[in-house]
Amino acid sequence: NINTINKLNNNKNVNIGFVVFSVLLGEIALQKGNLGLSSDTWQNLAMQNTDLLILERATEIALANNQPQRALNLVNQWLKIDPTNEKASLTQISILFLSQKFDDLLPILQQRLILFANQPKQQRKIINFVNKLIKNNTANFSYVSLRKINKLVIELSKDYENFAETQSLLATSFFILSDKENAIKHLKKAISFDENNEQAVRLLSFLIYKDFPRESEKILSNFLQKNPNATYAILVRSELYKVLLSQKKLDEAYQQIQILLKQNNVAPNFIFALAVTASSTYNENDFAIKVLTQLLQEQSVKNNTLLSNLYNITLANFYVTNNAENQAVDTLYKVKFIDDNAKNKFINLYKNSLAKFNNDSIDNIKEEQFLNEVLSNNYYLNARISLAELLNKQNKTNEARAILQQTLINADNYDKEKVI
Repeated sequence: NINTINKLNNNKNVNIGFVVFSVLLGEIALQKGNLGLSSDTWQNLAMQNTDLLILERATEIALANNQPQRALNLVNQWLKIDPTNEKASLTQISILFLSQKFDDLLPILQQRLILFANQPKQQRKIINFVNKLIKNNTANFSYVSLRKINKLVIELSKDYENFAETQSLLATSFFILSDKENAIKHLKKAISFDENNEQAVRLLSFLIYKDFPRESEKILSNFLQKNPNATYAILVRSELYKVLLSQKKLDEAYQQIQILLKQNNVAPNFIFALAVTASSTYNENDFAIKVLTQLLQEQSVKNNTLLSNLYNITLANFYVTNNAENQAVDTLYKVKFIDDNAKNKFINLYKNSLAKFNNDSIDNIKEEQFLNEVLSNNYYLNARISLAELLNKQNKTNEARAILQQTLINADNYDKEKVI
């Protein structure tokens, strides 16, 4: 805002006093939570000035105050002054889309694409932006609106069908209608135009892996061979891992885990989640034990008490499921409790819980009992957090919050960060 004022100060046609007053009033009102006054002030200033920064800020405040029509009027004025401004253009498209004004949106998009007739990179960027809007904002749209989006996309795509991005957009527009057949058809076209299209690869695999796991495996493998260091290669590899598990190709799935473990940017919790998925989704409990056992040998896990405790407790649960009582108890002894007394109470309780539980509520009662026993030592932070999580799962939100608040009182600064 200071830069704006300095620039306007050199313009003899601008009442700089009015500008300074309006900027201060608009921003102070915003800081005080008075969005209505802030929005009115900024709009009044924008109507009397043609500075792009003022128009941009006025548009932002109008959107923050949930005034889409005011924001649209401001952004239209912004675009009259600077027709090629990318931020203004994307803001205009977003407002029209979220307001579900699809009849107004289509000509705007067509004009925008024509404006960049000699810049296919910019055209692809616009198409990708529309695709992202559809993916992220249509969960609560009515079926009628979803049909209108599909028609808009079909019309918009006519002159750009040779873009992989256009085929991905078409696939998304059919996917939100649950038209799996057409979505798959366009995703395959997208990959034929650009086999390195990570979004298309992942979505296609998601749609076909249950019915066509071999084809899905081939698509994902080809992508990783050609793009081992792609931004989203980790997520693609996790999809391949699941496809291999679904086909009971356990050795090959384990190879994918080894690759992920060697990559510095893969967090231990990501591998942990894959191990849990193997057990819970694909009923591969022995495989999950193998992955988790190796993960516990990683130095980053050994050095982190919070992670190693969580992973050991989960591993013990896997052993319980396998009726391997001795391994379960041995694993539990690796959990780093504050004192031996708390540890022994935990072990004894868990020994009494080794029977097969078919009823989740019984399992929860046992787990809650064990956690409350461990809490005889008030400083065992991990147990208190686990109890809060358990209570929250049981919709006992107030009790969970009380546990966390009490924990904050007794925690040191480092532990407070964990609780928060």
